[in-house]
Amino acid sequence: MKKKQIKLEVPSEKATFIALSTTLSLHKLSWELNTSLHLKLSQSAGLKHLDLCYPTLKNEEGTSPYSIDIVKNKYESNLLVKELPNIDYIVRIQGDMPAEGIKDLVQKIKTIPSVLAAIRIDASKIKGLAPMQNL
Repeated sequence: MKKKQIKLEVPSEKATFIALSTTLSLHKLSWELNTSLHLKLSQSAGLKHLDLCYPTLKNEEGTSPYSIDIVKNKYESNLLVKELPNIDYIVRIQGDMPAEGIKDLVQKIKTIPSVLAAIRIDASKIKGLAPMQNL
């Protein structure tokens, strides 16, 4: 008798990415976002990719149905996402945040002084975002 093999497919949790271009340092950006968006971003272990550890911020507020992570795209003259050379930080929102909430978040980020651009990224078109799935 031939055994039937069942494959379990677990869909990855929905993630939205926003590219930030700013002159702010990671700590100053964290402070600005914490103040204006009422977040609790703090430094985390970092994102390891190709023998480098890119600085990362995580939202430590556990009550929300989504999580926010910010990763520095440029570190020691290396780029995490090579397709985005002019982007300083990548924001990953994982979980159930409605489209209107994401749009409002982008608008609030744009009001922060020294943020030059906040652009929503289509993850299906940029292969370099794959390392951020493991945050």
